[in-house]
Amino acid sequence: MNNEDNDEELQKKLNEQLERIQRERQIKAILRQIMDINAYDRLSNIAIANPELYSKVVNLILQLYQAGRITSKITEQYLLRLLSQLTFKPEPKIEFKRK
Repeated sequence: MNNEDNDEELQKKLNEQLERIQRERQIKAILRQIMDINAYDRLSNIAIANPELYSKVVNLILQLYQAGRITSKITEQYLLRLLSQLTFKPEPKIEFKRK
């Protein structure tokens, strides 16, 4: 009985992994269609260096695509603008009080 439970659990995990892999392949196929080669290469480098940022950028790009706001291929410059918007941190303001 215990062996059957383990088999079912393994099968469930395997199915979840396969679904995740399929989703990732679909996302990459969409990205390849809507991005030029240089932008896609840069995004691939980001995926390796900073997976969290990659996730944010991909989600933003997919939202823009689904909303119909992407009308031409995404260039590297456009990708850099998206990255700067996502990673923007305002400079801390330092004030000196004089007596």
